[in-house]
Amino acid sequence: MPRLPLEGVRVLDLTRVVAGPFLTKQLADLGAEIIKVESIQVPDETRYQRVLPAWPDNRPGDRPWNATWYFNNHNRNKRAITVDIGSEMGQDIIRRLAALSDVVADNYRPGVLDKVGLDYESLRKVAPDIISISLSGFGDTGPWRKFRAYGTTVEFMSGLASLTGYPGGEISATGQPYGDWCSAMIGTTAVLMALHYRRRTGRGQRIDLSESESVSSLIGAEILGFQMTGELPPRIGNRDANMAPHGYFPCSGPDRWIGIAIRNDDEWRTLARFFGRPEVADDPRFATLADRKANEEELERLVGEWTASCDAESLFHELQALGLAAAPVNSARQVLLDPQLRARDYFQRVEFRPDRQMPPLWFAKNPIVFSGERPGIRFPAPDLGEHNREILGGLLGMSDEELEVLAITEVIGDAPLSSFDFSPTDITLLYQQGAVADADPDYRRTVGLDP
Repeated sequence: MPRLPLEGVRVLDLTRVVAGPFLTKQLADLGAEIIKVESIQVPDETRYQRVLPAWPDNRPGDRPWNATWYFNNHNRNKRAITVDIGSEMGQDIIRRLAALSDVVADNYRPGVLDKVGLDYESLRKVAPDIISISLSGFGDTGPWRKFRAYGTTVEFMSGLASLTGYPGGEISATGQPYGDWCSAMIGTTAVLMALHYRRRTGRGQRIDLSESESVSSLIGAEILGFQMTGELPPRIGNRDANMAPHGYFPCSGPDRWIGIAIRNDDEWRTLARFFGRPEVADDPRFATLADRKANEEELERLVGEWTASCDAESLFHELQALGLAAAPVNSARQVLLDPQLRARDYFQRVEFRPDRQMPPLWFAKNPIVFSGERPGIRFPAPDLGEHNREILGGLLGMSDEELEVLAITEVIGDAPLSSFDFSPTDITLLYQQGAVADADPDYRRTVGLDP
């Protein structure tokens, strides 16, 4: 792609962990220049979070804070500096960078940046047309504005979790910090709208984005339905109110499943004929949607018996050939090997500098394709403080002497001041705890990273 949509836009990125970095990753993929700000006092937590084995082959290396897979996924296409915003010199650096930026993003709790003079009103004094976006659990205002929140907790608070789970059973969360992903994507849209508005009017914006409200916006129909009927929808697991059978059914092989969604009686007859049981299509228990919904447990048991001896991938292709909606339930391994994604150039093999002590890895590109071209990964995630000299010396014009003072006073640096547990993960213990479901000792050859 000769020119990416957001080339020329500079974002000062004060975000950390998931929601904020995922938002700025979208902007980075689209060509924006992202200056990620951390500190050696408090680096981005994903540099040292222990999410399963954090490093390639469970080997931390000499500078393990640069090699965790969580950080590397969320921060590609960005440059990074370290600045202690708790110091006056650090605050001055942020204000000077804000004056040269289009957008400032953060996901601190409301009030934190006010205390150090880096809130929106303060930044407007040096950049009157600045766009500022803050992602917080519950927003800038209201009685809960300073309450602590995570992507998982806002999933509960928003009402979404009340809808997920099996009939008559307990609530089941999505298994990911869904509130973070959701608010990040809505936040990306908000930044793009604010940039468009500024181009038309010359005026910046303060974007106050509540993660809880972002997720609640996904269940607007259920909220409206309660007002109209006084009834709350039940948890329905993998079922659907207007389709049956609808769910995931076992296939041959360990933990292999296929999703099947049948929307009408004709499709049900097609499915029954495919499995050699055409008489079941007119069985009074299953003949119509109402009948199938009334006998859904028995229906699901029957379909599960049909699929149990089938290969999930083969069955997927056979049912799709009949015009039936079906798909295998893929793990991360199967997604990496998915021929559709490979054909669409969705994955990109990224090489790292030798000193990063990281082997080549496949990264998922941005899912957006512009006129047949998909934005790629221009460079991997940065080391801690990797671009201090380039940005502070080049962009702000600081001298070597000034940079040396900043380093001596620990305003900048390239290694965390605090000690973290960077020891290899005990894989046996993870198995015992159920934190690892499966492992492939030959995984690099499996996904085509090694010959």
